[in-house]
Amino acid sequence: MKSHHAGLNPSVEFIRLFFPNAREEEFAVRIAQHIALVLGEQVANLRPDSTMSEVFEWAAPREQVRLILAIEAACGTEINDELAETTRVRFLSSYPQILIC
Repeated sequence: MKSHHAGLNPSVEFIRLFFPNAREEEFAVRIAQHIALVLGEQVANLRPDSTMSEVFEWAAPREQVRLILAIEAACGTEINDELAETTRVRFLSSYPQILIC
């Protein structure tokens, strides 16, 4: 079954405003782009202090697995449960070596 967000391509450029560091900015945009593929316009709720668990709450249950896979694709590695529950976007951006991004 296709997501009700399929076909939407919302802009994630807004996220750049929150990140003065170029490396953090590019990482945040990459993550936001992958989140937007699953959540569509809901990506506009994304902020530097959004936890991954909050982002998962925005997804319908059937979309949560797709969301995990999209974030893992953006990072190039698996995300464990503990990290998913506690990690904030800025933390991920500040410490991309944790996720090998």
